Amino acid sequence: MKIEAYFLKYAFPCAFITLQRGGIDQKTYDRLEEAAVKGRALPRELLESVFKAAFRRMGVLAREMGLDVWDFALIREYYWKRHNVLIRQGEGNYRYAPAALKKLCRIVPATVEKVKGDTAVVKFKNGTTRPVITDLCGRVIKGDLVMVHYGYAVEKLK
Repeated sequence: MKIEAYFLKYAFPCAFITLQRGGIDQKTYDRLEEAAVKGRALPRELLESVFKAAFRRMGVLAREMGLDVWDFALIREYYWKRHNVLIRQGEGNYRYAPAALKKLCRIVPATVEKVKGDTAVVKFKNGTTRPVITDLCGRVIKGDLVMVHYGYAVEKLK
């Protein structure tokens, strides 16, 4: 998978908020969604312009790690570890977000409990369950471990 497509799988769940705030139009949102679901790469310039906050934050991490923002390891480090820390710290717009939204925005692993169509019920470490859309990670089965961001299973882990 191209790095741009990998980034978009993790970033896309935030696109709806950007659409609602007027940061992108419906046509751009639809383009992002289609690419995310199909695992296709979009131009870096487009991704960087839509997901400005992520790239600002990843830029800080890139300097710390001595990597380019378009490095696979950096993107995984950002979304698997740094993203949740920044939410807890109230960085940027997270400062004003309600607790429920902050909880949804975190990226956490969960186990697939049940699958129906393009939706799965997942169970988190704390025992809570909730439905997620599986369009971004492809086919999942009961027992699969997935990374969840917002209402999406983003990546199936091996």
